[in-house]
Amino acid sequence: MSVRMPRICLLGAVIVAMLGGGAARAAGADSNIVVVADAEQDETENARVRASVYEHGRKRGLEPDTKADVTGKATESGALDAGVVSSEPERLEKLRAALGARALVRIVRTSAGVRVLLVTSSGVTSRDVASADAAAGAARELLDALGGPKPAAPAPKQPAGEPMQVGVLTGAEPAGRAAPDIAGSGSAWQERGGPRFSYGVQAALVGLYVPGAGFADTNPVTSQLEVSRADTFGVGAGLGVQLSMMMLPLPEPAAGSSSFAAFRVGVGATLAGLYVRPPKGFDYRLENNQVTSRDTAYANKAYVYGVFPLQLGVHFAFGEHRTATLWRGLAFGLAYSPAVIASLEVGKNQDEIQGDFNYGGFELSLDIIKLDTTAQANSQLRLAVLVLPRVSDDLYWMTTASIGAVWY
Repeated sequence: MSVRMPRICLLGAVIVAMLGGGAARAAGADSNIVVVADAEQDETENARVRASVYEHGRKRGLEPDTKADVTGKATESGALDAGVVSSEPERLEKLRAALGARALVRIVRTSAGVRVLLVTSSGVTSRDVASADAAAGAARELLDALGGPKPAAPAPKQPAGEPMQVGVLTGAEPAGRAAPDIAGSGSAWQERGGPRFSYGVQAALVGLYVPGAGFADTNPVTSQLEVSRADTFGVGAGLGVQLSMMMLPLPEPAAGSSSFAAFRVGVGATLAGLYVRPPKGFDYRLENNQVTSRDTAYANKAYVYGVFPLQLGVHFAFGEHRTATLWRGLAFGLAYSPAVIASLEVGKNQDEIQGDFNYGGFELSLDIIKLDTTAQANSQLRLAVLVLPRVSDDLYWMTTASIGAVWY
């Protein structure tokens, strides 16, 4: 007995140490924060409050868990009342444990104003404020009471004798680099937006169609003039440029997706070469000095076309802020595009240039967008289709499909 007791005690100490070390590792991994805020009817305002609290939590070493299944975990833990997350402390403690979060912030409207609750493993602390704007500040103060790393201050303002903050983010961010200020970068986006000069280049495919083009030929037997109609087709390719002024009311960063509408006024120019086959007459078949049949004969011609549209349009953009300085998304555009068209048959003199005006043109476009506040302009990929309908008998259908880059 006297020999076995020390071994049993030693084994127990090892087990306790292993369990304690595992618990410490688990606690170290549990460093995320979840914010549930619905104090305002406007979801944009709620998103702004959440973004502000998330950003302060990140500076405190708490990684925002914006993808957490709050509704699902609240249902499982009994913290959901009529589709809304409860504000009762006991139920919020169960929700925090179900989410696996170190900190859960609940911001909810009450009859007296707005209540901010911070739920951690140490318990629940709360503060009542008058408005949702003050709620973000109250949440930041409650997070400060947790301890941990403080937000980094500029080096010139570092108090003497206080250790400098060197690790704001965990994981991928290098030590000493500040976290993205998502909530406080609105001024940068205001400067990036507003009136913007835009320019672009594109490669284009051009199609031309003239329905029922008239032509005539002389019957070789009767010597009579015979008149008929046939469709004319043309196809070609070219290059184009665009110059415009855009109004970009860019949204400030917030959690979740965002959208905006941009306006554009500008001009364009496309120079293309087309192969066109207009009807030129008949191919007659004779037998015993009689016309037995006739087929439409087509000419092979080459043209140079210049298309100069005036564009007045709107773009509807949908996407999200990937970081405090980067927004990515798609923009669907529609523009009224009346155009001047100039054409010249290859081999003809310049004084035979034909000019037309089509007032019914319109353009559909799709922009794949990247907007960055660190750049004056970003290149976007634009797919577009310019349609010039046949608004009169003297005109023809013309469609230009293009792909290119546009900067704004």
